[in-house]
Amino acid sequence: MDIARKVEKFMRDNNLVQYYDLEASHQYEIKDSYDTGVREGRTSGLAEGRKEGLKTRSAEIAKNLLNLNIDIPTIMKSTGLTRQEIMKLQ
Repeated sequence: MDIARKVEKFMRDNNLVQYYDLEASHQYEIKDSYDTGVREGRTSGLAEGRKEGLKTRSAEIAKNLLNLNIDIPTIMKSTGLTRQEIMKLQ
């Protein structure tokens, strides 16, 4: 049987056509969900990385200020770090 006849036979079988349509729709939804997950994961990862980088940079600045004998309340205001976080850096 040649391909044209197979396609014709397939197109006449409503159950097969419906199954094919459902399967195609399902595959599209899976890909869309995957793409959405990747996008959300990337956004979340970037935000977390920025937050961690800011925290690291604040600690570096606090260390420099401690080395300059700046008082802890001023360092807290300048960096946003807590007293406990600053004390750990000493």
